[in-house]
Amino acid sequence: MIMEMDVLRMLVRKAGNIHGDKSIPLWRTAAVDAIRRGATFVLIPIGMIAAIVIVSNLLTSWAYQQSGELMEVKRETQQLQRENDELRVEISKLETPERIYTTATKRLGMVAPSRILYGNQTDQTARGKRR
Repeated sequence: MIMEMDVLRMLVRKAGNIHGDKSIPLWRTAAVDAIRRGATFVLIPIGMIAAIVIVSNLLTSWAYQQSGELMEVKRETQQLQRENDELRVEISKLETPERIYTTATKRLGMVAPSRILYGNQTDQTARGKRR
């Protein structure tokens, strides 16, 4: 009886049922195996494409962020250049001879000399002795 059962199992396996007592036909298990193998060939490229899309989106986002920061730095630079130009104009106004004269006489109480002598001290002394 045991021997007959083994022979029967061998015949069932040859006929297309590899699971013995379970009634799953060979074509179904072959189809499942093919799907599993095919899924590997389908899922790997899909995963690679998904990874490429994710990396691409991350890089694009980073580029936009860097672009925004660059625009902010450019705006700051322009503002500082405007302030620098305004300060240069103010310096040039403060350095004019009229402004210096007015500040010296009115604010500091200085008096302009009545006559201006040019040359060094020794020249002035020598001229005074000759006259």
